[in-house]
Amino acid sequence: MVDQNQTTHTPRRYPQGEWPAILEGLGDTGRKIVAQDWSATPLGDIASWPSPLRTALSIVLASHQPMVLWWGEDLIQLHNDAYDELMSERAAPASIGQPAQNALPMDWQVLLDDMRKVIQVGEPMRLTDAHLPRPNDPDMREHYFCISVDPLFRDDGSIAGALAVLCESTQGVVRERRLSMLNDLAGSIRIADDPTAVSTLAVQSIGKNRGDVCFALIYLFDHLVREAQLVATSGEGVDRAPTELEMEMTRSWPLDRAAAGEASILLDPRDMSGTSFGEGVEGLGWISILPLDATHNGRPHGALVIGTSAAVHIDDSYREFLEVTADQIAAGIEARFQLFERTNAVNVVRHRMQNNLQLISSLFSLTRGRIADWLASQEMESLDDRLAQLGLIMNVLGGFGVNRVPADKFLREVGDGMRQLYPQPPLQVTVSAEPIVIRDNKAVAVGLLIGEVLTASKGRGGRAVSLSINLARQDDKQLRLVMGVTGTLSPEGWEERGAQHFLEAFSRQMRGTLDIERNEAEVKVTLAFPYNNEL
Repeated sequence: MVDQNQTTHTPRRYPQGEWPAILEGLGDTGRKIVAQDWSATPLGDIASWPSPLRTALSIVLASHQPMVLWWGEDLIQLHNDAYDELMSERAAPASIGQPAQNALPMDWQVLLDDMRKVIQVGEPMRLTDAHLPRPNDPDMREHYFCISVDPLFRDDGSIAGALAVLCESTQGVVRERRLSMLNDLAGSIRIADDPTAVSTLAVQSIGKNRGDVCFALIYLFDHLVREAQLVATSGEGVDRAPTELEMEMTRSWPLDRAAAGEASILLDPRDMSGTSFGEGVEGLGWISILPLDATHNGRPHGALVIGTSAAVHIDDSYREFLEVTADQIAAGIEARFQLFERTNAVNVVRHRMQNNLQLISSLFSLTRGRIADWLASQEMESLDDRLAQLGLIMNVLGGFGVNRVPADKFLREVGDGMRQLYPQPPLQVTVSAEPIVIRDNKAVAVGLLIGEVLTASKGRGGRAVSLSINLARQDDKQLRLVMGVTGTLSPEGWEERGAQHFLEAFSRQMRGTLDIERNEAEVKVTLAFPYNNEL
């Protein structure tokens, strides 16, 4: 039985193809707007709405992009289906026809001031990557939006309201954040000298990304004794992480599974019994354990333990991000282990070469003393000089890593060594070099080039020799080595020692451009050679 005193709203019928019936074909929200009684609202009867409002509303309802408009002094809200979907059905339908301060979700009320400013000033405004919650996300993960707010005008040119277009930019923000972290990670571990340094620099880079990660730990494995050693930490609560673990007895810390090469183990912190680790870490979601296995041979060097952010959805893109992070760290650690092995092997070779050079030099010295011909004796002396210089260069290289020779330190040590090789007449050496890292083969060539210039320019008659060495970047792709020698031989003496031939040979080997200026008092040798900064 119907209560005769109860008032009900019977939707009016409007001519098809005319206002406002055309709105019924523009989605569920359009039909709801047409069916609603507007006569008692500040907007008045829908049939009498002004043409600017009609046009704006038609554009809003026809769009697949979330759009919302506010009209009149009370800023009455109207929106489309896409906005409904964004804000969730529990919030959006009830907001149709409500003032903006009542219609916007509580966490979106921050937009009111911006909207009022647009209406007052009459100029559009754009918010880029605004961090706002998405009401239809029950897990309340992070969301970002680009929002464009433009004024709406009446026929007389006065401002009647505002129109907002919303575009979710979460994927782009998250992608850029993760790429930035990975780039920072790659750059930081590149300068590390050993696996522990790689681990320390890696967790520092990861720790900067608070949007994705609450904390990061790195354990390195000793497969021989089946133990895991904590070597690097970053983030909240890491002081409660165990520093040493026996991999066979880590039920709550399944590092044995990571040590066996199992990929991406995901744990609920509440399941890590027997430890307070993870308790009280704000925003902690899951704990992910990933093997650090660059060669994927099932025998990783360690494990990366990541505390994921509760605001992040554990989807395929996030798993891939963690796996790429672990792979970068694993590659850095593997490279340091390989470098250590190569360095040991190279040092053995260098040591044998030094012994052989010393033996050959001794034989040259004995032979030279028995040669009566002065020119032949001079030639033997030059060869002996070159052997001594090569031995010096190999000895200096022994203090640096394979293929990573700091040019400034190398040149200074070579200069000091040259002073010891040639105490008489006195040799003065000055070195200036930019902090450039070069490969050891180029370092050897540069050292021999310096030695050759010095060999050909040694003063006679007891005159002191002064050698200046400068190494700098000529441009992004070339280095420039400049050597100046004073107290030199005459041009004829330079030719007698065949210096031009040797210098040109070094220049060809280094694919460089050689320039020589010389007179009786000074020699200046300039070599420009390729440098790709490939280290």
